[in-house]
Amino acid sequence: MKLSHFCLRLGLSSVLAIAPSIVLSADTSLHSEIFLASSPLIQQSRQRYEAGQFAEAAKLLQQAADEFAAKEDLQNQAIALSNLSLSYQKLGQWEAAKEAIDASTNLLRSSHINAPDILAQTLHIRGQLFLATGQPEVALETWEEATNIYEKANDETGAIASRINQAEALQSMGLYRTALDRLREVIAIIEKQPDSPLTAKALLSLGNTLRASGQLEKMVKAEAEESKKAEEEEPFIENSGAILILEKSLEIAQSLNLPQIEADAYLTLGNSYQSLAQNANEVDDIEKFNDAINRAIERYKKAAAVPEASQTTKIQANLNLLSLLVSKQQWSQMEEVWDTVSTQIEGLPPSRQSVFARVNLAKQALELWQKRDDLAENNITGAFDTQAAELLRTAVQQAKQLEDSRAESFALGTLGTLYEQKNQLEDAQKTTENALLISQSIQSGDIAYQWQWQLGRVLEQLDKKKAAIAAYDSSVKTLSTIRSDLAATTPDLQFSFRENVEPIYRELVELLLTTESGSPSPENLELARQTIEALQLAELDNFFREACIEAEEKNIDEIDPNAAVIYAIFIKDKQQLEVIASFPNKDSQDSKPEPILRHYSPSVENNNIESVVNNLRPSISGEVPTRSAIEIVPDTDIDKRRTSLEETLSLSQQLYDWLIRPFEADLATHQTKTVVFVLDGALRSIPMSMLYDGDEYLIEKYAVALTPGLQLLEANPLAPAQLATLAAGVSESVGNFSALQNVPDELNNINQQVGGIVRLNADFTRKSFPIDINTTPWSVVHLATHGEFSSNREQTFVLASDGEINIDQLTTILQSREEGRRVPIDLLVLSACKTAVGDDRATLGLAGAAIRAGARSTVASLWLVDDKATSVLMSQFYQELAQSKKTKVQAFREAQLSLLRNSENPQWQHPYYWSAFVLVGNWK
Repeated sequence: MKLSHFCLRLGLSSVLAIAPSIVLSADTSLHSEIFLASSPLIQQSRQRYEAGQFAEAAKLLQQAADEFAAKEDLQNQAIALSNLSLSYQKLGQWEAAKEAIDASTNLLRSSHINAPDILAQTLHIRGQLFLATGQPEVALETWEEATNIYEKANDETGAIASRINQAEALQSMGLYRTALDRLREVIAIIEKQPDSPLTAKALLSLGNTLRASGQLEKMVKAEAEESKKAEEEEPFIENSGAILILEKSLEIAQSLNLPQIEADAYLTLGNSYQSLAQNANEVDDIEKFNDAINRAIERYKKAAAVPEASQTTKIQANLNLLSLLVSKQQWSQMEEVWDTVSTQIEGLPPSRQSVFARVNLAKQALELWQKRDDLAENNITGAFDTQAAELLRTAVQQAKQLEDSRAESFALGTLGTLYEQKNQLEDAQKTTENALLISQSIQSGDIAYQWQWQLGRVLEQLDKKKAAIAAYDSSVKTLSTIRSDLAATTPDLQFSFRENVEPIYRELVELLLTTESGSPSPENLELARQTIEALQLAELDNFFREACIEAEEKNIDEIDPNAAVIYAIFIKDKQQLEVIASFPNKDSQDSKPEPILRHYSPSVENNNIESVVNNLRPSISGEVPTRSAIEIVPDTDIDKRRTSLEETLSLSQQLYDWLIRPFEADLATHQTKTVVFVLDGALRSIPMSMLYDGDEYLIEKYAVALTPGLQLLEANPLAPAQLATLAAGVSESVGNFSALQNVPDELNNINQQVGGIVRLNADFTRKSFPIDINTTPWSVVHLATHGEFSSNREQTFVLASDGEINIDQLTTILQSREEGRRVPIDLLVLSACKTAVGDDRATLGLAGAAIRAGARSTVASLWLVDDKATSVLMSQFYQELAQSKKTKVQAFREAQLSLLRNSENPQWQHPYYWSAFVLVGNWK
């Protein structure tokens, strides 16, 4: 007989594992229930836990443990203590939870009890505690021990379930690819067996993990002529994203009549389509956005309609559905769903689920209150602000009754939000401060940062600027401590980086730099600079859904005493530009001197900044954004591009006036040789080298580089002797991608300059590339092939001869030699890629891929340029690197100037040709 703990984390809500009856999940037990003893206290505690009344359950379980101890029934005492620990975990009482699980584990490891199955399941609860308290590495070790116990007992089901838990720990560590590998191993075993509840649950967990890592759609995009072969050779699991996996889980659940898994699959599919809509919205793909939203609505409706699903799942589905209907202004349907979910929530007994449901509905009531004018025009009346207040006061009361501090903080803080929106600022401050204190008392940073931000907003409105800055700064610091948790947050309806995280950084910068008279203080300037760097790191974490990039605070003096750093950031809904220049403090005697900072805030009309930035790149590149593709001005149409040069220079000079001209004197004083930019938003898609002062381009005066932040840089320069180069590319047309006829010359020229090996066309495949990478410790990897970078990771790739290598696969390949290589990848060159037009975050993929893969620097093209000009530029670049003692950025500048000043091909003097290329990362 087997005893199954309820605590296995399968991406679904758990229920109480009661001793002596312990169940795997709320809906479908993967092991059979077993009763080792009967006890009224046990039955009562089970009922309380399943009702979300965790404090009452804990009291009953403590009494049960004491009774078993008095009877010297050590085994059942251990089981009761395990479940007591889980109850305390639900309440956020971590010390009490640890004390209970330690006592249980000690009993089960003693010589008096020989119950390895119970020990294994107790280890599940222990692992969950470690995971909840920010120790995923220890959780992983604990669940690995549980797996070993199951395997020794030939309990395949327990071992599989334990491996699923391991995948969640790996996901919390930001190791998505390893987590996915672990889950695919599990499913590879399950697939050989008849469909079962375990199969459906495992697929649901895999779908959740894929979704959390941003892999929503099909991951491997084989070319049309090879699609059939790919389907035959690559298993379904290997070839699918979250949506296909979840559809498979749904199919099994329906065939086996598993209503709860069916409802959960529909709910998770709805959330996945919601994430897909967010991705489409990022790049203004309205057609795909609307399609994804409509699919999400359909899935939420189906989740809520599964007859035997739990009320909690139905409420969550209806709440998500309600939010989408409000956003789409489908008022008649909204009214119907509002009435339904209000009734459902009203009927819930006090529990954590009911508290959170009330908070969620209250948030939506507040949104409706903000739209009260639109509602009135559609004959919808209702005191939504009053309803929100009633919901929140009930939620606070229930949370206190339940002694659930986490739930109380959420409810109380949201009540503070209501006061803030109704301009009851004194009440908002007091309520928010109380919510913050509660969240800090249970060490819940994921809640605390929200209330610190809210407190900062309220204090600013109360004209308490110094206190407001302190609150905002505390929020940013809290965010830095929960990087891994935040990056791993599933992009659900309730979470949006752009709505709930990014504004904190921008609003803090605005507070620091906005003064009624005079300039910001040096302290405020430095904090603003640090905040901009922190935002860059947060954006990369969010892009990759991982916090795996190590950051170390650095000043420019430590990296390059002859460089200046220009920070540019948008505030006020991207209508205002703020610029900070950082210069080395060469006269300081300190071992780590503070940089010299300057600030400039352009006084321009709100729409002018956006207009200049949005018009400049198309005027250089000839790219035209369309719904489905990007049209490029033909290379032969030189005259058309040249006629736009006057407009291009005018826009470029305006940007120069904002970013460079205010600091010209400082650049001269500090004898600056290199200007490094830390850019924001649409500025990232503009090549800074072509900024124009009226006489010269910036590249004619300084070497120019980009970086996502000094804290992400490796300082050591490249030595000429270390130019071991793997040069690979595709010159032939592949699918819809055109031929690049000059790629063979480009690769051969590079090989002549620095040696190494060349892999062209059929020799450069998705299978062969990883092998080549690992054969030699290459310091330079040069890829001359089509590629695109986008804010959507699924649309970020480079092209091999047999198909696309997506960004996750590329970084995995480059990382695969991380431990064993003698020389790091110092330079990654992508000479025929482009960034998506109109996508503010496209270059995040460019910068992040290199950093994540361990490459210190990247050279890449922002748009696809004539490949003959590219070949000449790259040949000159490698010649400068190999034959001189120049730094990378100096060699890169000489290569760009070789096109700009090329008399044999005067058309190359246009910025379209030479400015497309950027150096990102370490410039030395």
